[in-house]
Amino acid sequence: MTENLKFQIDELILHQPKLIYKDDTQHELVIIEGSYEYNLYEKKFVAKGEKKIKIIIPYSFPSEQLNVYIMERRPYKFSHFFVDGRICVAASGEINYFLTTSPSIEDYLDRFLNPFIFSLDWFDLYNTYPFEERSHGAKGLLEYYLESYNLTVKGFVNLAEIFISKKEMVRSPIIFQNNCFCGSGIQMRKCHGSFYRTLVLNELTIDKFTKEAKTILYYLKNSN
Repeated sequence: MTENLKFQIDELILHQPKLIYKDDTQHELVIIEGSYEYNLYEKKFVAKGEKKIKIIIPYSFPSEQLNVYIMERRPYKFSHFFVDGRICVAASGEINYFLTTSPSIEDYLDRFLNPFIFSLDWFDLYNTYPFEERSHGAKGLLEYYLESYNLTVKGFVNLAEIFISKKEMVRSPIIFQNNCFCGSGIQMRKCHGSFYRTLVLNELTIDKFTKEAKTILYYLKNSN
């Protein structure tokens, strides 16, 4: 574990004293478990209490995202959980983009876990979600990319094809001189270049987006 990661964990434990951590050196992970205290206010609603959670943090964070599990009862029909119990906080692209800002662990929890817990408590009381919901699965991923980066479906397909059909080119400087995949007719570096760079930071981000792109293209092919 790096000194910086250890410092971040110590800061989290300082502010969340009911959490404890274990350093799994064999798998290069830190596992944090216990009661997470929260006091959140939104839409004139106060969500306050404790949640039993588990956080698995890779040594490589924030180059690689952490995973959070809620270790207690979930509201019936609350759908934002993966099969293995991990919470689904946002589209992978949104998380990856946030990670490029080099957030601390607490930054990550403030950005993703706290709104999730707020939604969980709201849903438990009102049986509905407090915030506008995207669709789930591939449709939701596509909605995120179209809305967040002002892309058309055709523009996203062009982007996906770069990663799937021209993988050897994805990190080449030459690609930034080409016309942008969005169809604007402008060089990518002057158009969607900053967004594209977040996708090609390292092999992990390239692999994650390539998998998402394949999932979305499959959805588009079979939804017509």
